[in-house]
Amino acid sequence: MNEVKLRGRVVNQSRVKSTGTTKCMFNIEVKRTHAFLLDSNQCDNPKVIAYGDVAKDFFSNMKRGDVVTVTGWIRTSVLSTDGFNSYVTEIIADKIVKEEELNESL
Repeated sequence: MNEVKLRGRVVNQSRVKSTGTTKCMFNIEVKRTHAFLLDSNQCDNPKVIAYGDVAKDFFSNMKRGDVVTVTGWIRTSVLSTDGFNSYVTEIIADKIVKEEELNESL
């Protein structure tokens, strides 16, 4: 099963593209919760992509600094340029919910 749920802060303004289907791209800052890490303040900033009504709702109701919960799935792609491969991992959002605050203990 390819399912992911992340809670974090929106760290950049969303970009919207409308070429047939509305597409919105942004990053969220997600705190790492692994106990084995020496620096407990490390964060990841995955790219989130939303399409259609989910993208429209995000763009009109959420902004940088807002706490959101993203539910969706992981997509990986390989980009080949001049014989070199670059691997891209993205979260495709099925649902984005604006939260009141971020529980730092998570």
